[in-house]
Amino acid sequence: MLNSKLIELLRTFSGKELTSFEKYLESPLIKPQRNVLEFFKYLNKYSPDFNSIKLEKEKVYQHLYPNQKYNENNLANQMYDLTKAAETYLVFKELLENEAEFLLNLSKVYLDNKLTRHSETVNKSLDDILVPGFSITKDFISKYRRLAQLKNIYYTEIIDIGNLIKSKTDYFIESAIQFVGDYLDIYGSRIPAQSHGKNFDDPFLDDISKCIDIDKLGEVFKMEEIRRRKKWEQYEMMKINSEAILDKKIKKNKKLTKVELIEKEKLRKKEEKRKKEEEKREKELKRKEYAQIFFMKLYYHLLKMLKEHDNSIHYFEIKIILYQSLSEEQSLLDREEKFTMFNYLTNYCTQKDSLEFMEESFDLYKNMIENNLFAESENEYMQLHIFRNIVKVCASLHKTDWFENFIKAHLNKLSPEFRENMEAISYAHLHFLKDEFGESLKSISKIKDKFELSKTDIRNLQLKLHYELNNTETAFSLVTAYRIFLANKTEIPKDTLNKFNSFLNLYNRLLRLKSKDSKEEPVDIIADIKKTKRLINGQWLVKKAEELLDQNKTL
Repeated sequence: MLNSKLIELLRTFSGKELTSFEKYLESPLIKPQRNVLEFFKYLNKYSPDFNSIKLEKEKVYQHLYPNQKYNENNLANQMYDLTKAAETYLVFKELLENEAEFLLNLSKVYLDNKLTRHSETVNKSLDDILVPGFSITKDFISKYRRLAQLKNIYYTEIIDIGNLIKSKTDYFIESAIQFVGDYLDIYGSRIPAQSHGKNFDDPFLDDISKCIDIDKLGEVFKMEEIRRRKKWEQYEMMKINSEAILDKKIKKNKKLTKVELIEKEKLRKKEEKRKKEEEKREKELKRKEYAQIFFMKLYYHLLKMLKEHDNSIHYFEIKIILYQSLSEEQSLLDREEKFTMFNYLTNYCTQKDSLEFMEESFDLYKNMIENNLFAESENEYMQLHIFRNIVKVCASLHKTDWFENFIKAHLNKLSPEFRENMEAISYAHLHFLKDEFGESLKSISKIKDKFELSKTDIRNLQLKLHYELNNTETAFSLVTAYRIFLANKTEIPKDTLNKFNSFLNLYNRLLRLKSKDSKEEPVDIIADIKKTKRLINGQWLVKKAEELLDQNKTL
């Protein structure tokens, strides 16, 4: 029972949720096939871990059915009903806590009960609270589509053709922007996937891609921004002019009687209320239109960045947008969207594979950590690939102090299953940066063999360590073993494989020179290192070659 779906689910409940769930089960509206309240109360005694031996099936059954012989089916039925009740409770709780989802269902209920006027009132509230964006948390386009359908039913019933067409047009605009966002998502996902040896080519997607002219798309977005800004400026001018005309009329008015003054005050208050409602609607419309422009520009720059890899201007445009959103109290980007932007930018820096963009990577990761954006939600663990990339960047750039503080502060942010290995890997790199080569090897010895993700990272570090420790024979053996390892890893992309092999070839030449097994000149190796593109540990190789060059000069 301890490994059952029911126990696994209950372990995720907070203390408050467990109390609420018990009240939910007590409700006369909740009627499972069997009464599971007593069953839950017994289980709840052993919360939050639910690990007691008293939760063994036989002991639970004995409590529920005293003096009865154990019956597997009876207990299975109880577990099934309580599991279903827990699932229903979570859905019910989500519905109550998610205002937009609640209102969408409420509007539909009003429509189903022929209360169309009340449905439209709810729709207006939905217009105010739906937030544009692409995150799963917002789920904007899905909710907006449902809202548009509810509006269309209402406008059809009251034969309001003008608003019906407007509603359909508004949805089409949002869905067109969403299409660009979805295309960006799938296209952007393919690039890092390919770097891990995963090929997701699809002829239909490729044909669709050929139909998308990003430059033309950018022109359309820009023209729409200009049109909307002109509209907003015209609206502001009209408002100023109408207020000026009203002031002029008031000044021309004759002296009013008491009754007329009272009537005028009523009209003034009515006009003020109308103006406030109009301003609220206009402000909301402007907010939505600004959001559309914001995401149009963002998607355009992201697509250009991905498609025109050599043109870094779009990378910096996106970085400006992201960093501005970090300082805004009411940013259009939510946590999940900011996290996604960080991933797009860091992936770009990795693909650039240069010292300048490695520094950019460090700046991005530093801001990601400072803003607590290392996962899509606050409740999630730090993603393993992010932790690993931070380790690699800090090791490459010799950010020793920041790196050490990062390990101490964020190792526990990883899922428990990864902590032991990542602690050993992190400290292996940190000790290497501090020239504590023996300690680094000790840390490597603590890494479990099955930890696939960092096998190449570990091998690269081992080669450098044995070079520094003058363990020449061990180093040569590691080179041979590494080459065999790479030859058997058919899933490694050719480009990545070339990077590893280039490092091994140059490392081997340095090692032979250091061990007096070669008459090659260090300057020749330095020249080859500098002209090799996308080289792993290039700075370290140059440093070691220059050390050999200096040794030759002193002889």
